[in-house]
Amino acid sequence: MRFNFFSKHTILRTILLIEMSKLKLKGDVLDLGGGERTKYNKYLKKYCLLLENVNIDPERKPTYSFDLNDKNIKFNKKYNYIVSSHTIEHVYNFENILELGFNNLKKGGSLILEVPFLYRIHADPFDFTRLTYNYYEKKLEEIGFKEVMVIPRGFGVFTASYSMLEPLLRRNILYPLHFFLRFLFISTDILLCKVSKSYEKYFGSNAYPLGYKVVAKK
Repeated sequence: MRFNFFSKHTILRTILLIEMSKLKLKGDVLDLGGGERTKYNKYLKKYCLLLENVNIDPERKPTYSFDLNDKNIKFNKKYNYIVSSHTIEHVYNFENILELGFNNLKKGGSLILEVPFLYRIHADPFDFTRLTYNYYEKKLEEIGFKEVMVIPRGFGVFTASYSMLEPLLRRNILYPLHFFLRFLFISTDILLCKVSKSYEKYFGSNAYPLGYKVVAKK
């Protein structure tokens, strides 16, 4: 992945937008937690036949204004893909998103999640949880998904450490320094992971993920 070191967004958000721009979701797509005003919406609708989205906040201009805590949400159709990006941590009954994904997918369809892990609390209006790859693998298989793949987001321990400082360093007089340190910390992880398998195993993105991409096939 080519990382944009001069992005105005956080490291995790920058990775998200880069990866979302690569998606080619064909068919009918449902975005749980999205809307016309999300930054990645243009990438989702580029290739699909139909894009619908759910959000409790009408400011995001969703297709459906539902509370994702509600277990009685019903849709009129099933979808080829269901996407949820950085939403699960804001939903108290977060397992409902996983079950909604399974129940409203066509056979052979995929649920795609982007979720944070080593990332600051960001209430919108609440922030409830962080879950490891073990949870997603086990829970999604229990729900009935046949194939589950979890991909860590990030580069390693230096990147994760810098990510915690990033909200401070992006402020005021420290802002120019922020780009240099971002480059230094991420480059250090990339280099050490290339030259040392031991470093990659114990200090790479698998051990220190900023977040995960989760793909589960029905």
